[in-house]
Amino acid sequence: MYSGRIPTAALKMPKVDNARVRYLTPDEAERLLIALKARSLPWWRIASVSLHTGMRLGEVLGMAWGDLDMNADVIHVRFGKTGVRMAHMNETVKDIFEELPAGPPSALIFPSTRGTIRKVTDASNTFVRVVEALGLNQGVTDDRQKVVFHTLRHTFASWLAISGVPHTISTLMGHSSMEMTKRYAHLCPDTKWEAVGKLDLMAGQTSEASEVQPRVLTKRRPK
Repeated sequence: MYSGRIPTAALKMPKVDNARVRYLTPDEAERLLIALKARSLPWWRIASVSLHTGMRLGEVLGMAWGDLDMNADVIHVRFGKTGVRMAHMNETVKDIFEELPAGPPSALIFPSTRGTIRKVTDASNTFVRVVEALGLNQGVTDDRQKVVFHTLRHTFASWLAISGVPHTISTLMGHSSMEMTKRYAHLCPDTKWEAVGKLDLMAGQTSEASEVQPRVLTKRRPK
């Protein structure tokens, strides 16, 4: 029997780099959504909402009709990891909700087939089958490179970064820290060259001023 301090109490376990790096191209996203729509209209809607809002699967499945504000174009995300936040709707997402028959405020928008109060808890086999049929994971052995449902959220953030709006990613995604947002920094347009280029303009203005200045300030010597 041993009594005393745990010998491994101060031991820090190494962190596993499991951050996903795979995101869909616009062509891949379109093919995925078309194939999903052909197989399952509910899961096409769920996937479309995630892709266009950056919401996690659990957040999408946990939405109730009372969480939608169609006038302000926002979704009140009540089941986020970082607490309550707002997701913003574009026209694609608004059209999806407007096509559905609205229910009471407490009713789930995407309920289980067993009833409107039962929540779907996991991605369906439909999504997995569609991904396999499209060959999106063919030959991929690294889990970080595999297309899963969470890839839709990652694609949303990646597209935002590529579009040049990195400062809004953290808010829209509901990240708990800036470290999570920084993983998309490499996709942002590189503005360093533009900034350095401005120095050429400043230097040019300075050199021109220095050439003019002596002629203005120099007085003629009296004969």
